[in-house]
Amino acid sequence: MPAAVYLGRLNQLLASPGSETYRSVRAAVDRATSCGEAADGVNLLEGQPPEVQAEARTVLGALIPEVEREILEVLRRALGRDDAVVFAWEAAEPGTPISLRVREGDGRADIVIVSPDGRTL
Repeated sequence: MPAAVYLGRLNQLLASPGSETYRSVRAAVDRATSCGEAADGVNLLEGQPPEVQAEARTVLGALIPEVEREILEVLRRALGRDDAVVFAWEAAEPGTPISLRVREGDGRADIVIVSPDGRTL
């Protein structure tokens, strides 16, 4: 499943607060005005198979502004605290709008993206 690939890579980048990679992600998120810009800023999809890139771009393009803002806000807060950040995906029925479930605390931020399969968006 493509989501597992790009979310797995994203989680690797966000797993080690204090690392050079983590600092690079923080800088990219600080500069970004969209989740797509943040992903591009850390070359998240570089080297990924075309189907993974296509699904990720589809999901990023389908984010409604409120969800996109919330993702960036949670990331900025967590990265500012040097918290580990973990993204996950939860399947929703086709036609369901993309939403989030967020939990912050204990040195970690969990961001669950609830959406239909990216291949169906």
